[in-house]
Amino acid sequence: GWMNHVYKIMTGANKIAHCVANENLSVLVHCSDGWDRTAQLTSLSMLLLDEYYRTFVGFIVLIEKEWISFGHKFADRSGCVDGVADGWKDDERSPVFQLFLDCVHQCLVQFPNSFEFNQNLLLFLMEYAHCG
Repeated sequence: GWMNHVYKIMTGANKIAHCVANENLSVLVHCSDGWDRTAQLTSLSMLLLDEYYRTFVGFIVLIEKEWISFGHKFADRSGCVDGVADGWKDDERSPVFQLFLDCVHQCLVQFPNSFEFNQNLLLFLMEYAHCG
């Protein structure tokens, strides 16, 4: 279920962070189409590696850099698409960004003093991603 997805993303990001921080390795991350898991893994690993991305401004920069500028399909993944009869397109629907936010929340719960923001920012972003 959902927590298995959270576990897989967290495990992958942790492996990336370990390779970069502890083994001094470069890591190339590219998942099937590059839209979904790539952004989840790179964003979360950057959050783990660099405290700047755990600040309010840094987290917004991270989302802009890894999600918005990279071309994440927010409207498609939320299922809300103009020009479709009922306004919903289920075949592209997938809570990719929401899964990332849940992974961030898991980190925030475990290490609250490592973050400059709290779950209110994550809830705001979750809501904003849905109403676009």
